[in-house]
Amino acid sequence: MKILFFMSFIGIGGLLGAIVGYYSKCSSGTCPLTATPWRGALWGAFLGLIMSLSFLQNGPYLVAEESKDVIEITKAKEFDTQITNSDLVVVDFYATWCPPCKALSPIYSNLATKYTGKIKFLRVDVDKNNELARRYKIESIPCVIFFQKQKEISRIVGLEKEPVYVEKIESLLK
Repeated sequence: MKILFFMSFIGIGGLLGAIVGYYSKCSSGTCPLTATPWRGALWGAFLGLIMSLSFLQNGPYLVAEESKDVIEITKAKEFDTQITNSDLVVVDFYATWCPPCKALSPIYSNLATKYTGKIKFLRVDVDKNNELARRYKIESIPCVIFFQKQKEISRIVGLEKEPVYVEKIESLLK
């Protein structure tokens, strides 16, 4: 599937580059990258390759593996029950369209697997659950909130590296 994705970007880039090379009529040599349709096609294919790599790394095609240890919350009542029944809870407020949220997802899943049985990990999609986002004044995502005995004790706003979250969790477990 990825090869088809690469090839489509390279092909479209090459075609557009060839069209620019053909219609630009640059014979003076001042525009060497698109002076001929062949040069334009090569330059366009190169740009297409760069774009496809960018999309695969940061775009909507990056799919994080979900952990079975992370509970997806869909209703505020369910959230309240989970918070009440646990001593230490970590909640990730995210959105599906948010690139930093997508980057946090594998980190969060690793943490949930690492601390299974010690901490409960929840995820809340702010687009699907506005009530909880308003209740906890979520102004920027991703936002990871740490709860101990049903009270918010800390939060990390924005994407951080895994050691930052591990350090916070370890300090709460002491």
